Parts: sequence; C-alpha cells; structure tokens
Amino acid sequence: MKEHALHFILLCLFVIFVYAGYMQATVYGQEKSKFSTRQTRELWQVCSVSFRSKHPGVSQSVYFPVCDCYVDHIRANYEPEVMDSMKPEEYIKLSQELKNECNPKTPEELI
Repeated sequence: MKEHALHFILLCLFVIFVYAGYMQATVYGQEKSKFSTRQTRELWQVCSVSFRSKHPGVSQSVYFPVCDCYVDHIRANYEPEVMDSMKPEEYIKLSQELKNECNPKTPEELI
C-alpha cells in the first residue's frame, strides 16, 4: 500500500514538474521539440530522485541509463498536453510501460 502511495505521489510531482516547465524549445534547423529542455530535465530529475529513493545503494551507472530510457520513452510516445491531463490509472499504465521497457530485469543488472 505504501509503495502505491509513493508511486502516486511521485507521479503527481511529475505532473507538477511537467506543467511548471511547460514551454516549447526549438532547435535551429529542426522541427519543434514536443518537450522543452526544461521539461526533459525535470522528467529526468523526477526519475532520478524516485529511483534513488527506492534503491538507495544503486550506483549512477545503473540509474542514469534507466532514467535516460524513461525520458526517451515518454518523449517518443507522449505529448506534454497528454501528460498534463493523465488520470491516476493512466499513470499506473505509464509506470508499468516504463518498468517493462527500462528497468533492470535481474539483481545482477542492479550492480
């Protein structure tokens, strides 16, 4: 139960960060990015804090690529506007997608 509450709180924080950083960045010579640099950085930071709180002894070499994967997955598959309007059950679905796609599958992968 506590883990579900923590997931929900972290997902709420995620929405706040996305909403607070809602700006579009343009890169010279390319189309507009769906997520601004600030939003991308905030997504990564939320992932980092969450991962380190759940796995305090895990090194950067493990959670850095996991958080990179999380952010890449979100940026490739979601729009900022969709993220802002997600319901709790949609966050649970997203959380499971991210775990399936990005999290280490064995204890050895956590080392």
